[in-house]
This record gives sequence, C-alpha cells and structure tokens, in this order.
Amino acid sequence: MDLTSVKHRLESNLCPEHHQHPTVTLNDQGFTISCCCDNFKERLVQLATDYLTDDVMDQISDIFK
Repeated sequence: MDLTSVKHRLESNLCPEHHQHPTVTLNDQGFTISCCCDNFKERLVQLATDYLTDDVMDQISDIFK
C-alpha cells in the first residue's frame, strides 16, 4: 500500500465525537495528520501504523513463498 492509499483511507474516517474528517498531507518524511481532537488523531495514527504494518508483512510473506 502506498502513502496515497493510506492518505485516502485515513481521510475517509469520521471523528465519532465531532463528525469531521481529518486532513492528511503527504511530505518528504511520510505524512502528517491534522484533525479536530487528540483522541481522533491517536486513533488515526494507530490505523496508519496498522495499514503500513499489514503491507510490510504481506510483502515479507510474498518473499518467503
């Protein structure tokens, strides 16, 4: 999964408390997440980590087939 895909997946989420979507900006270091509250940002950071970890694990498993 490339960073553009992660961006779109994250931006599709809606804060359960404030009903707002985040803004994800791609940059040289990866991406930044701007959103309405810290709780939502923590959730999005965890989701991004999960997306990227799953992708790396898929790539590793493909190598060792």
